[in-house]
Amino acid sequence: MASRDDIRAAGRVLLGSLFPPRCLGCLGHMPFQPALDRSLGSPDGPDTEDARWFCLACLAALVHIERPRCASCALPLTPFLDTPSSAWALTCPECAAASPAWGCARAPFAYEGPVQAAIRRLKFDGDRGAAEGLGALMSGWIVGGDPPTTAPRSPVVVPVPSSASRVRLRGYNPAALLAGEVARRSGWRCEVDGLLRPGDEGAAPQRSLSRAERLGNLQGAFVADQRRVGGARVVLIDDVLTTGATAIEATRALSEVGARVWLVLVAARSS
Repeated sequence: MASRDDIRAAGRVLLGSLFPPRCLGCLGHMPFQPALDRSLGSPDGPDTEDARWFCLACLAALVHIERPRCASCALPLTPFLDTPSSAWALTCPECAAASPAWGCARAPFAYEGPVQAAIRRLKFDGDRGAAEGLGALMSGWIVGGDPPTTAPRSPVVVPVPSSASRVRLRGYNPAALLAGEVARRSGWRCEVDGLLRPGDEGAAPQRSLSRAERLGNLQGAFVADQRRVGGARVVLIDDVLTTGATAIEATRALSEVGARVWLVLVAARSS
């Protein structure tokens, strides 16, 4: 007699053949085998996960973060290096001058091409479904990325909060959807309200500001909940890492309740 899991798997295959999943980048229908793997949730590493979420054309257009990467902010290090040997242990000049307060950063992709399209749909077009694929791709880089790292015991997944006005406009916080997906796949606890963002109705959108302006714009914007994340080791989730201003302020707020950001995990790095 077929087990319940076998029946569920057969149902996913049937649904996948009737309603083929769409490419995360262009929303075109996926080829059959990657779509089947995606329906079954076959386990694999970060290098093969891409093919489950992107069609062949979008796969060819993906821009991975170039190795070696800065251990602190995930910026490609190649422009700063004469010799790339053992470069994963290095940091970019900015992080070397003022080391971020978090442990390390992961960003599987550059903020370009199909990944940029998926993130923009998630943030601006109400496409909540994009969070599943982006979260799956992010999860593969928690400990499997470069530079290598080891997860602490029982980390807590915490999203960067959106402003109240943005949540009202979208109906959701994109980072919270990504955090939920990462937590589900990793088996870690997710505290959606571990960080709060009270009283910032008049704040300007970060994307329109310089790094210095971003830091000033977010100063004091976040408050950590002692009951939810006090003393925790945190995986901080956001969609894009650009100047690091948001992560800096979020890390500061978490540190005030004794929490330490072990990892800043984003879908894409914007240089």
